[in-house]
Amino acid sequence: MEEFESIESKACGVSSFHPKASVKKIILSHLIDLFIFLIIYCVLVLTIFTSPLISFGETLILLILFLLIQSFFILNLKVTFGQKLFHLINQTKSNFPYFTIHEQSQNSFVKSALSYSFLSMITFTCFVLFNFLFSHPYLSAVTTTHLSKKSLASSENNKWIMLPFFYTLGAWPKEYRGRPVLFSLPYEKGPPKKFAGHIFAHWNETQTQITLEGPKTSVSIKNINEIKKCFENETPNLACADIREKVLSRHLLEMKNELNILAPWKIKTKWLEVNHKKSSKKNQPQGVYLSANQLNHYQDRFILFNSSGTQQAIILDRKDPNDLKIPLELFQQTLYQLSVFSELKPGRAWIDRALAKTQMETNQTHPSPLESIKQLAEAQAKLIAKISVDPKSLNSYFHLGGTALMIAQKSFEIRNQKQQKLTPQVDSLLHHWSVVSKPLVFTAYRYAKDVDINHSNTTRLQNIWIESQKY
Repeated sequence: MEEFESIESKACGVSSFHPKASVKKIILSHLIDLFIFLIIYCVLVLTIFTSPLISFGETLILLILFLLIQSFFILNLKVTFGQKLFHLINQTKSNFPYFTIHEQSQNSFVKSALSYSFLSMITFTCFVLFNFLFSHPYLSAVTTTHLSKKSLASSENNKWIMLPFFYTLGAWPKEYRGRPVLFSLPYEKGPPKKFAGHIFAHWNETQTQITLEGPKTSVSIKNINEIKKCFENETPNLACADIREKVLSRHLLEMKNELNILAPWKIKTKWLEVNHKKSSKKNQPQGVYLSANQLNHYQDRFILFNSSGTQQAIILDRKDPNDLKIPLELFQQTLYQLSVFSELKPGRAWIDRALAKTQMETNQTHPSPLESIKQLAEAQAKLIAKISVDPKSLNSYFHLGGTALMIAQKSFEIRNQKQQKLTPQVDSLLHHWSVVSKPLVFTAYRYAKDVDINHSNTTRLQNIWIESQKY
């Protein structure tokens, strides 16, 4: 019989005796290919932390991509994965349609095995897709947590300072474990026309740090209650999913990169409301609270909204495995004491009064050098707070540069005292203060140039920056 076999059928790998495949098996094979494509798509979505919901245009693009991939397999390998599973193969032809699907012989046991495999794959795929979709931060409903005085742990830190940062006003720790908290301000394009991008509060050198982000408007909705409903809704519509994506996308990507998180659902999401009697309901902070950890890096983010819909974030980073509980409790106490406003006037009025009362000590003969650094750190915090609510204030940058220089000088003097031996911990702390303060002088100088490059204080700041290089 082999001598009568068709050359064409042999070249194509399909015998002329192989019957054409049934429509049912062809459809099932395409569904298998589609499920595999969707699983790969979900993995990619997880990897790049994008929204699982897609528009009509994106759906059309994915469908075209799926058909192109299938065509590639058919033209180059003569079979797709789904067709291979059902023992189907494509036979090419010279006229339209350019290929036909044939069924290869198989016994009843294989048929049963294929059926069970198909059902198992459908079940597994549906389970994965369901859990993926409804556990994603863009879709999953969040619970509301109320931060009240009863829910706070007792505070061991009784040294606080009232400071405004952007649209917030509240008490911030002056010290952490007996050491002064230094605030720093990196240079970023923004002032004087826009807010400063970030402000850092160094609680425990490089191990524990607070980051205050400048205000941003990511959504057009001004009513905070509508934003809250979108996060609490168990079955969010496309509009709510879009709002969630605009609020969370940047933060999720930053947490993914900073913590090396592989899946969005590892980031816990909730809606946080602060309940205190210090201010009216509209001035009490509320917003999205994100938390996650990877290895020894723990991060908590509070994305709060004012009554106008403007958002700003306060971030706590903890990297010391032996110092995790106290920073979180202190962070929650700080959030509890905050008030949020829709304008900058309350913060400006407060910090102007505070700076008017501040006496800048220029005498170098303080009885305690450490106490002198504490006073300078407090003045530095007030100046940075002033810049956050009034980025056009050239005098604030000038005094900030001078204060940072004095902290660098004091730290250098203490570290180089021959008659006093410092412990490694104290020496490391003084080095950290110098590392934080010296770049702050240059930051103040660069911001001053952006405000008014020809002002005399800008020239004086340049000299202060040159002086700081000695330390």
